[in-house]
Amino acid sequence: MNLKKFSFVICTIVAILFGFSTYSVVHPEHFLHKPKTFTAAQVAQMPLDSKGQLPAFDIPYIQGATQFSDDVLYTADKMTVKAIDVIPTNVYELQKWTSPTKRVGKRRGRATSGRIVQKDLVVTSYFHDETSYNRYYILELPDHSHILAKIPPHFVSAAKKGKPLPIGEKTAVPAAAQNALSKYKPQYQFPTDCVYDCFDDTWYEHNDLLIFFIKGVIALIVSAVVFFPLSKIIEKICKKS
Repeated sequence: MNLKKFSFVICTIVAILFGFSTYSVVHPEHFLHKPKTFTAAQVAQMPLDSKGQLPAFDIPYIQGATQFSDDVLYTADKMTVKAIDVIPTNVYELQKWTSPTKRVGKRRGRATSGRIVQKDLVVTSYFHDETSYNRYYILELPDHSHILAKIPPHFVSAAKKGKPLPIGEKTAVPAAAQNALSKYKPQYQFPTDCVYDCFDDTWYEHNDLLIFFIKGVIALIVSAVVFFPLSKIIEKICKKS
């Protein structure tokens, strides 16, 4: 491989890495998602619409892991939580609104050959489809106990500052996720069979393609901004050497 081709490969790899990193950290939900504030009375009237919305002063708070595990009903009870600490894990679960299958094969013109396969329900690799999986977090509660949580990415920084999370509900943790999360259990002692989920599922279901498009465009722009100046710099260095 000559020097010109080698420099092109290096520039391409660096640009792709910058683009991928940008894709992972950019969350258009910050300016796209406009949740409403729900009171306890509104939650009682519209329980299905309250998940993922902002909690009013009278929404009950989760104070401890035992309360959450033993007293809160699955999907029925709506509550919020003000965490002392938010610990990210490397465990991700397939989103509810995402297709559970994908096509594996080659595309020839308009025709696509291949087979339909099931997506992994749980992944632990950093290199995954950012828009298809939700990360598991571990929340430290006011009594210093811990629970699992699935938090929209644009609320994580606010949660770390002690602000209340959106209205959520208790949902079940699949066996595959329980197994993947077991390595955190000795340190944090959280209930493994339930998770605090505060995603606005309806909104994400209607906007996931838009989020994917915006993230992709921004990542491409960043890749181009990195690639072209870097290639020019390397080209000048090669001419001098």
